[in-house]
Amino acid sequence: MKTPNTSTHPLLLALRWAARLSSIVFIGVFILMFIGEGFEPAKITPREWASLFFFPFGLVVGMILAWWKEGLGGAMTVVSVFASLFVSDPSSSGGGYMLICASPGFLFLLYWILSKSARMPAETLAHEEGMAQPFASSPLSKEVLEARKARVAAGRCPKCGSQIASTAKNCPACRINLVFARGHLDQW
Repeated sequence: MKTPNTSTHPLLLALRWAARLSSIVFIGVFILMFIGEGFEPAKITPREWASLFFFPFGLVVGMILAWWKEGLGGAMTVVSVFASLFVSDPSSSGGGYMLICASPGFLFLLYWILSKSARMPAETLAHEEGMAQPFASSPLSKEVLEARKARVAAGRCPKCGSQIASTAKNCPACRINLVFARGHLDQW
């Protein structure tokens, strides 16, 4: 049973690239802030160090990680912002700015959630449809099953009909595993 390829869905692809491009913009802004403002570690208090650990350092690491693992990186970005808000001085009014800077993390999390919910494993589909076999699809017609059996008997691939060597483990044309295919003619 085939699962839909969610990585090519246009809306999910647009959401993923919006998250990636906005993460590049915000990482660039953070770099420019440190270059332009100047970074003097001697003047930073321990509470400010704790806040800097989460925002922007944790935020940047989360955004970079999200390019590879959207869910983990997005969660790290969002958690870093909230941890920074918790640790930082309550009289400062930078909470809205921090949440805006964390928007790529929210986008990465949204993409991850939507892409996971769009993909439903074959085991779940088979279970919901009340089928006994986890990868079973709709029953094949007798003609299709007989044609596949005839192809195997003639030394051909049961899936595509290409001529195969008797010692081959995979079909040279469609690359199906012949050992599996010969024993499971009704499952693909």
